[in-house]
Amino acid sequence: MRTQRLLALAVSCTLLILAAACSSYKNSTPIEAFQTVYYAIKKKDVAALKKVIQKSRLEVMQKRAEADKKNFDEMLKEDLSKGPPMPDSVPETRNVKIEGDRATLEYKMGEKWENAVFVKEEDGWKVARL
Repeated sequence: MRTQRLLALAVSCTLLILAAACSSYKNSTPIEAFQTVYYAIKKKDVAALKKVIQKSRLEVMQKRAEADKKNFDEMLKEDLSKGPPMPDSVPETRNVKIEGDRATLEYKMGEKWENAVFVKEEDGWKVARL
C-alpha cells in the first residue's frame, strides 16, 4: 500500500515537471526558433508556424489574406504546399549573431548557405525572414 502511494506520488511529480517544462518552452534562442520553423513547415503545422513568425509579419500576412478574401490559416497551408520540399533533417546552421533584439544565422539548403533574420519578442525569438 505504501509502495503504491510512493509510486503514485513519483508519477504525479514527474508529470507535473514535464507539464511545466512543456508549457514554459519558448524559442529562447534563434536556433531553437529556426528548429521550430523547420518542424512546423515540415509537418505543415499552421498553428505552430504562427507562434514563431514575427508579430508584425503575421499582421501583414493577415491583411494579405483579407485582401484576397481567404481564410488566413488556409492561405498559410496553401503557401506551405507551394514551397520547396524540406530536407529530412534540420538544416545545418552557422554564424549566429545576436545584436540586442535582432539576430541572424545562416542555414544550409542543399549546397547553398541562406540567411535567416529573427527578432526577439516578449515570448521568444521569432522569424522575421527566411
